[in-house]
Amino acid sequence: MNRLYHIGLNVRRLRLQRDMTQIELAEKCNVIPETICLIETGKRCPSVELLMVLAESLDTSVNTLVYPSAMSTESFARHLSEQLLKTDNSKELMIFFEEFSELVIKHFGKRTEA
Repeated sequence: MNRLYHIGLNVRRLRLQRDMTQIELAEKCNVIPETICLIETGKRCPSVELLMVLAESLDTSVNTLVYPSAMSTESFARHLSEQLLKTDNSKELMIFFEEFSELVIKHFGKRTEA
């Protein structure tokens, strides 16, 4: 998996562990919420400066954001499911399903039709 994917996954995981919304994290980082969304979905590479601000805002290190998480696929999927039950935001729901699909493919491999 690419580095952007890991950064996004780690930002999202840490944000959710701290019960923060994308809007709250964006405000702490002085960026717009769409920036956080793009980073979390691996569609935008944060600058070194933004990585440092994200790490400080999430009370972690830049290394923790950049390198793959030790959190298991199952525990992250369970955590995402719990967070999903707390939201009624359709955009969050779409992000959840995209990430969940990627986790299933990573864990079980891509299924092909017979």
